[in-house]
Amino acid sequence: MILFYVIWFYLVTLCLWMGKASGCNCHGKSEDLNSKGEYVGGGVCVGCTKNTAGVNCQTCADGYYRPTGSRGGCVTCHCNSSGSKSFDCDKSAQCRCQPGVTGPKCDRCAPGHFNFQEGGCTRNK
Repeated sequence: MILFYVIWFYLVTLCLWMGKASGCNCHGKSEDLNSKGEYVGGGVCVGCTKNTAGVNCQTCADGYYRPTGSRGGCVTCHCNSSGSKSFDCDKSAQCRCQPGVTGPKCDRCAPGHFNFQEGGCTRNK
């Protein structure tokens, strides 16, 4: 276990000294490292690629999700601009729908609703 910490300390120190994120904890999605970051483990990744974000480029940027089981980059949510509350979606690509709107992309009225428009659908009377 001590050997693990010695190697970890060496790698973090090397990453900070070189100022590069390759081989550091940026998951291959950034080449730049801000060594003045407060994150435990040394530095903050800068300029994340493949639609990623976070101190280690470990999460998807707003408006993107990582398909279940995928090891690749994040893909766009494609939320309907009229039927969704935002362009963000969850891990299953389900967008956050306006009232009375349904569908993974929030692109149609839910049962019992009509008049699909920006802000939601109207409830049947």
